[in-house]
Amino acid sequence: MTSLITSAILNDETPGADTLATRLAYSMAIVRFVNDLVDSLDVTLPVYHLAKMLGIPLYFVEIRHTATHDELPSLELLRQVGVRARTWLWDNYWAKIEEPFASAVFGTEIETEVKTLTREWRRLRRDSLTKEVRRNDISVYGQQYWNLVNLFVQHQAGDERDMIRVFLTANILVPTDGKSVTSRIKLYGPLLKVLAGNGFVDRLVEALIEHLVSLEGNLEIEASKLVYDTLDTWAEVLFSQSEWFQDPEFVLSIVLGQIHAMSLKHLRVFITSLVEANRFILPRRLAKVRAAAQVWEGATEDKTAIEQVITEVENSLRINQAELDDNTMTFWELDTEWDPSHFIGDCS
Repeated sequence: MTSLITSAILNDETPGADTLATRLAYSMAIVRFVNDLVDSLDVTLPVYHLAKMLGIPLYFVEIRHTATHDELPSLELLRQVGVRARTWLWDNYWAKIEEPFASAVFGTEIETEVKTLTREWRRLRRDSLTKEVRRNDISVYGQQYWNLVNLFVQHQAGDERDMIRVFLTANILVPTDGKSVTSRIKLYGPLLKVLAGNGFVDRLVEALIEHLVSLEGNLEIEASKLVYDTLDTWAEVLFSQSEWFQDPEFVLSIVLGQIHAMSLKHLRVFITSLVEANRFILPRRLAKVRAAAQVWEGATEDKTAIEQVITEVENSLRINQAELDDNTMTFWELDTEWDPSHFIGDCS
């Protein structure tokens, strides 16, 4: 990948280089760059989602799509993307290759630092769990709050996967000290809402569900059962806040793809929230949702609630279609102030 991108850049710098050939070289390099990276996951998901999982900037995926299916991007755009791709490879691969133990050490450092930050967060929020803090709050408390949030964001940008692991396994979201999960939800819910802006909650839910599924075979062990129940409670909370997800359709695919004992309940909670906050997403998945509700085991009230949501969406779609079918007037007949007479004589 690096050699292809570097070759395209060097070819571009050659005096008299053919513009079309240069655009082709850049385009092929970007296509290979994205394809080779996402293929390494060996997972059947859209390229967009795989790129997000790998932390690949999504403009690379857009350029790949354009170069593959549409006209070649402009040379100026390809130059910028080529340089950025080479920089990305350096930062995420070559700069780390000489330190084979760096990832393990870095993971340990992240765990220590995230634990320190969460202790500070608990100290700050301990006596003010219900207090809302606006971005423009310049009080001492407000400045402490947002400075701490910014530190979480920085660690998230550094190694999000390790940060999520720590959140789920280090007595942060999932208490191992006998404390109530309800208090943890009140404590960390506002923080997760802020971190949700760039997809953190999407990936947290993905890891949370995987962890929950992995515990299903050990529920006879009391400790595993407590963790399982806590993860289930967190899943319900997060699925009820679909506006926190950057890509709700991707999260819905996770819910439909990970079948476990709580799947039906989670599906009911999530689609109910989707109807309220992201109504445009659910119609594309109605058939799969209905099929899952019919086949999955679970409470009758969950099945009934899911069918009610589906019916509501279907009725809404029929009403909208009926309104479109009835609307046979042209747009100037609908707009009584629109007068086409001033165009007469303009077409001579």
